[in-house]
Amino acid sequence: ILHAVTGVNLPTLGVTVSAGAAAIAICLIGRLADIIGTPRTLAQVHLATTTPFLYWAFGGLETTLNAGAVIAFLIAYYAYRLKPDRARLLAFAAATIVILTVRPETFLIVGGFLVATGFIEIHLRRAWREHLRMGAVAASLTGMQFAWRWWYFGSLLPQPVEAKVGPQVFALHRITGGITYALTTVGQYPVAVLTLVMIVALARGIRRPDPIR
Repeated sequence: ILHAVTGVNLPTLGVTVSAGAAAIAICLIGRLADIIGTPRTLAQVHLATTTPFLYWAFGGLETTLNAGAVIAFLIAYYAYRLKPDRARLLAFAAATIVILTVRPETFLIVGGFLVATGFIEIHLRRAWREHLRMGAVAASLTGMQFAWRWWYFGSLLPQPVEAKVGPQVFALHRITGGITYALTTVGQYPVAVLTLVMIVALARGIRRPDPIR
């Protein structure tokens, strides 16, 4: 229908989407850098010059779209944590929906992030109520996603999902493989340095005026 109405060449549309998502991700990483107090230009250059990101920006797949979704999720997380209100909680829910639907395994990323930062918040006795609300929102949306899969496919991990994440998504060898991959990424790609800065900034409890406008 899209081709008949617009004349768009569908085989090349994927490249357009992935390149556009890369540009959006670079803009978003600058916004996230402003929030956590990292130089904007440095963050954007790090992301834009990372070999896998630059390669997949023209690959026609969902990699850069996933990167943009992760960054938008982090922005929404920090926004609600810094100044909790209903509108920002809804924005967090919207960002969570996006990140959960781009790739099937991202519920593990969202869950791991919220659990890890939740321990920090509870330990430091700050913003833990807001964190619990965000955790409840993310858990509810994830549950709805799995319920829909069960209703539509009759399986929690149907073939389209299993093809991406494999049938043993919680297996120990996958967890250890993920740790190895993360350590390798830290050693090879400069964007990992920015990720570590984000984690350290949160763990040290930086208190800044609300940077979200």
